[in-house]
Amino acid sequence: MTLDWGGGSGEEITKEEIDMLSDACTQLKEQKKLLTLEKEELEDLKDDVQEYSEDLKEIKKELSKTGQEKAVQESKASQRLSKRVNRMISRIGKIITELEQDKVVLDGQMDRPSTPPIGENLISINELITVMRQIQNIPEHKLQSIADALDDNKDGKIDIDDVIKLVELIDKEDIDINTSQVAEIMVMLQKEEKLQEKEKAQKEQAAKSPVDIDIVP
Repeated sequence: MTLDWGGGSGEEITKEEIDMLSDACTQLKEQKKLLTLEKEELEDLKDDVQEYSEDLKEIKKELSKTGQEKAVQESKASQRLSKRVNRMISRIGKIITELEQDKVVLDGQMDRPSTPPIGENLISINELITVMRQIQNIPEHKLQSIADALDDNKDGKIDIDDVIKLVELIDKEDIDINTSQVAEIMVMLQKEEKLQEKEKAQKEQAAKSPVDIDIVP
């Protein structure tokens, strides 16, 4: 993508603030990556516990045919451990569910025509601004200006990948930039992403369609 400015008006965004925006995106990406990893590990633990329980039942079932089911009894210590593991799984599962509630809500709104972002990395604009505020003390009016520029359609959601692309473009061009220009780039990125999704869908549809073969008599 080539940047072509028509001047534009808006509040200037400094190089330092762009760097902080980049750092905030990096932190949020790592948090989401960690959450995904924790969820996968929890699912693996659930599978292991389920497999152990099923194996134990199967062994008892087979031994019951010969009257030896009492030969396999889970120790009290093992039973207590199983209960603790199950409680831990339940507790962690609830935490993960709470952390994912915002994402579930966002995903459920993806089909609305007024929602331009596409992708699996939607975050709330407040989440991004909160992380930026933690990195360095920035005046609230400046944070609000940046938020308004990133969230041009004012739906409270942005695709973090778009913000990362924005930062990369600005760094590559090595230019001064203002909030109006940031808003323009975000719109262009969203349009570009929609076009890519459309082309991908068309290619997949073409691959599924039967190929007409002309048979020459």
